Amino acid sequence: RAALFADVTGVLSEATHARFVAEGIDPSRVRRIAPCVPAGGVRASAPRDVLRRGFEWPTDAPVVVYPGDLEFGGGAERMIDALADMPKETVLVLACRPKTEAARAKESELRTLVEARGLAPRVRWMGETPRILDVLAAADVVALPSVNLYAKMDYPLVLLEAMALGVPVVVASHTPAAELARAGACLAVQGDPGAVAEGVSGLLGDDAARRALGERGQAHVQTHHSPGRMAQAYESLYEALLP
Repeated sequence: RAALFADVTGVLSEATHARFVAEGIDPSRVRRIAPCVPAGGVRASAPRDVLRRGFEWPTDAPVVVYPGDLEFGGGAERMIDALADMPKETVLVLACRPKTEAARAKESELRTLVEARGLAPRVRWMGETPRILDVLAAADVVALPSVNLYAKMDYPLVLLEAMALGVPVVVASHTPAAELARAGACLAVQGDPGAVAEGVSGLLGDDAARRALGERGQAHVQTHHSPGRMAQAYESLYEALLP
């Protein structure tokens, strides 16, 4: 059977392909086509130190950006818990847009948690921003350890954008985004705060490893997530379906 009325259903990850097949969809009628980011269009507006000064972030301390959801997946709370076990100078930027009343309530709860843990001086709240590429480019590490990517794409575009900028990315294992780690394009860690803290701290403390992971991620996006590659995949699919 096909999903709904489609002759072929396009999916974004191996994980979703496997879910469709497990539900009884004929594997030949499910095609994985990876998402893309704009070719040459992912760039920051200024060097990192300039961006940090503009955002009023420290230029001499590690900065970790969480560009995820507040309401689903537990990633924001996990990052706050992990921050307590990271080097004390580390700053966490929560670049989260509160999209619903529930998300706004969650943000209030997390702000209370940050205050109670004594972490307020080390946390920055971005909210909605039209400068997400600059936010990503100003980071030492981008981390999205959400164990559920509900309300996000299988490979969240914000992670592909960070990788395109050469910024190392950390994700939770056992999520579709962890597929990016198989090629060494990002780091996948277990979803508990201790594992997140260890993985992020390891990168922050090793300039060579951090730079190498950023370079691998950038190369992976350029090779596997270009508009041309995605367009070619859809074109091949359409041609195969034409009578």
